[in-house]
Amino acid sequence: MINIKDKKFIKYSIMGFLSLIGFILLLSIILNIIPAYNIYKLSKSIQPNITLLEIQFNKKDFDNLKITIKKINNDSITLKQNLNNLKIITIISQISNNVESAKALSDIVTLATDSIIKVYPVFEEDYSILYDTSNVKIISMPKEKKAKIIASIYKIQPDLDEVNKNINKVLDLIKSNKDNKDTIKPIQDIWSKINSQYSNVEKIQKIFPLIKALPDLLGTPKNSKYLFLFENNTELRPTGGFIGSYGIVNISEGNIGRVFTDNIYNLDNANINRLKITPPEPIKEHLNQSYLYLRDANWNPDYEESANYLANLYKKESRNQYPITGVIALTPSAIQDIIGYFGEIDVMGTKFNKENATDLLNYETKFAYWETRGISESKRKIIIQKMADILFEKIKSLSLSKINDIANIIASNLDKKQILLYFNNKDAEQFAINNNWAGKMTANNNSDYFAVVDANLSSGKSDPYIDRNIDYDLRYVNNELVATLSLTYKHRYDDYIKNTIYQDNLSYVQEYKSYTRVYVPEGSKLNSLQIDDNPPSIDNIDFKNENGKTSFGFYMVIPKNETVTYKFEYIIPKELADKFKKEYSLIYQKQAGVYFNKINVNIDLNKAIESYSISNDTGLTFNTYNKKINFNGTTNSDRTIDVKFYSNSDIGYLQNVIKKNYLSFRKETPLGN
Repeated sequence: MINIKDKKFIKYSIMGFLSLIGFILLLSIILNIIPAYNIYKLSKSIQPNITLLEIQFNKKDFDNLKITIKKINNDSITLKQNLNNLKIITIISQISNNVESAKALSDIVTLATDSIIKVYPVFEEDYSILYDTSNVKIISMPKEKKAKIIASIYKIQPDLDEVNKNINKVLDLIKSNKDNKDTIKPIQDIWSKINSQYSNVEKIQKIFPLIKALPDLLGTPKNSKYLFLFENNTELRPTGGFIGSYGIVNISEGNIGRVFTDNIYNLDNANINRLKITPPEPIKEHLNQSYLYLRDANWNPDYEESANYLANLYKKESRNQYPITGVIALTPSAIQDIIGYFGEIDVMGTKFNKENATDLLNYETKFAYWETRGISESKRKIIIQKMADILFEKIKSLSLSKINDIANIIASNLDKKQILLYFNNKDAEQFAINNNWAGKMTANNNSDYFAVVDANLSSGKSDPYIDRNIDYDLRYVNNELVATLSLTYKHRYDDYIKNTIYQDNLSYVQEYKSYTRVYVPEGSKLNSLQIDDNPPSIDNIDFKNENGKTSFGFYMVIPKNETVTYKFEYIIPKELADKFKKEYSLIYQKQAGVYFNKINVNIDLNKAIESYSISNDTGLTFNTYNKKINFNGTTNSDRTIDVKFYSNSDIGYLQNVIKKNYLSFRKETPLGN
């Protein structure tokens, strides 16, 4: 039996314990009330400050704008601290969801404002860059001001790495907080606004490596030097066209020097018998050349590889060892689009526009220089120098908003591979690769792949009159994954005679002659090559592994006004075929400089298709039917297709659902009703 003394002890013990619990609860409530009150105050403070930002920006009050940004940054940090101090009340699920969502919002505000504070010194050199795009002229900006802006970017290089991390964190936070159904409406509204800006943040993320590289690219702290290659795509070569002219541009502290251009032969001829570099075998055999010079050195279709080689060869031929910052290749197709922006330009009495620029340039540099101008052979391409001077002066006079128009034209030609970029700077080169502007052959070895690369060898400027159709078929044959790639070339010789202003020596264009390489997944085995209806043969095929792919190289001749089809049948490596049992992907890479290809792709892996996607489907028709995929049309850029198949368990589940629904339908809707 418990005596009275023991009962009293138990009673007071329980009362003491309950008092302690009550004290702890009271303390917890107080401790939660204080941060909750602070959160309320801070939230009320941040919103008006964000509104104030817009007012200050519109008034161009940039000094106070900076103070307001710092205030928001401090408040958001304090807000997060107080949210972290909320303990007991966050046990409730609804409250916890709102608190966690609010923490993510405060993180985004902190990261964004912190990033702005770090890059703000760049704009302090000239605030007009932020608002006066109609009048600011970047290229013709006073040298001192331009130099200061570039120098300010260079000074904050260490901070830019942190800003880049902040941008990535913001994107991750937005991704992980897309679903905010369990939060209160004010928080949902804020997230809705932030989600609408996701694509803009993504754009900043993509361009950020280029921003970081700008000082190096624009001649700070040391001068930059660019090699321009004018690749004539009317005479196609692996990276876009025959290199008929080149240019050099020097940049110092953001200030661009005069664009110097010259006939490539002037440089090459100065090195005859001095540099004795063995050329690729097709050039040696079909052009009868003993040595390789700059004009033919873009033989590797991977532009990164070719550009690096071209830069080194240029230094050897020019005997100038100053480092090359970048190598930029552009075709007449890109130049005529830029000319088209200005409507028409007069160069040495000849009027160039978008429609006639390519033919006129070919004519002027082949015939007119001696027929009508009396210019010597070595100076026959002086018209290109004059054109470059005129275009550069016109671009220099453009405001920032108009420069954006030119940038869009350039971006379009980069997408079409009429312009290719190579940079020594790793950040800039990665930016070019990420945007598919580097002309790099994909290193992805987990996808199906094909690319066709032509090299016009002594067929004149006839490529605009060569139609190229590509048919690709993939299916299982006797448990092997067999690909059939058919290349159909049509030589429109009569159209060339009728339509072109420029006409090369007609003996050159009677036949289209090309050394062509077909690139397929590494390890693919060629079964046969059939030319039109002739029996299969693989004689005279050059087999190589290069750029992480297997290539089939061959010399082809297309007679004038005729159509010829080359049909390759090859087996996809088993290791790759096994990967396609769950998911299939195909990468098609268009050759740089080619105007367009007509493609027709048929994929039949005998598996039910769950989902599919294709990059940049402009100009293409896409169909899926009976476990088959087909897309066809005209394309002037690369394409990537991704397909996901149902697993056997998925198919079984779907069959049961269909069966159940069908039986239910039959039961509820009897026949005859």
